[in-house]
Amino acid sequence: YRNYTSIQPRFMLKYSLPKNNLIYASASRMEQFYHYICIENFALPTDFRMPSIGTFRPRTSEHYEVGWKHFLTKGYCEISSFFKTRRNVLSLRPDVFPENDLWNNYIMKGKGYSYGAKAYLTQSWKKWSLQASYAYIRSMEKYPVMAEYGTVPSLYDIPHSFATAVSFQFTKHSSVSIGGEVRSGRVRDTSDNTDFDTEIQFRGYRDPLMYRLDAGYGYQRTFKKSILALRVGLYSIVGNPPDEDIENFYFVAYQRNCLPYATISFKF
Repeated sequence: YRNYTSIQPRFMLKYSLPKNNLIYASASRMEQFYHYICIENFALPTDFRMPSIGTFRPRTSEHYEVGWKHFLTKGYCEISSFFKTRRNVLSLRPDVFPENDLWNNYIMKGKGYSYGAKAYLTQSWKKWSLQASYAYIRSMEKYPVMAEYGTVPSLYDIPHSFATAVSFQFTKHSSVSIGGEVRSGRVRDTSDNTDFDTEIQFRGYRDPLMYRLDAGYGYQRTFKKSILALRVGLYSIVGNPPDEDIENFYFVAYQRNCLPYATISFKF
């Protein structure tokens, strides 16, 4: 097997402007020595991780970003845009099914790029706090062995994503929060309704618009240098989260996809 080494430089420039404003620009080169490969035929809690071995070189990318940030009394708002290149992108071929360890027959190599813009706002008042974000991001890929399809969306291509949350602190230690998310559905290699006698529509199917509403309660208390935190709530009170959020991660099914959750932590 080959040994891979790399140099990954990062550069960032910030400039402060009058009236609590800041502009910035950044550039970076990254190299990833293992690949995420989505295998939809198996109910895995995470994507399959494949190391850079043999002819499968590390995934490399360059990331360029510019942005503006304005500081508020107890918060800030921020707008940024970016462009990212990707090389040595690996994906499972849609017209085969893995039966052995001959990965050269099942994995295809390509390249891609991403671009987009993001906006974020956070602000706190005496008892209330607000967070909101919106992102428009496109992620595209191209594979020589699937050249007839040209440039296709990445499996992680989610053009529109909006999320917001509001919290109210009704005592010194307790608070309640309600939040929600609306985003574009994920791209699939093929549709679940595809007829095997018809031509494969490579990444021509996208899940429906996803939305959900969550609510939670938080309790936090400080003991000298220690912090006790408790959180309970309901995930997806109303909504249609993707199957992998409900089945693959939890291996249980609840009515209307509503999931209770609870966490407790103690820092010392």
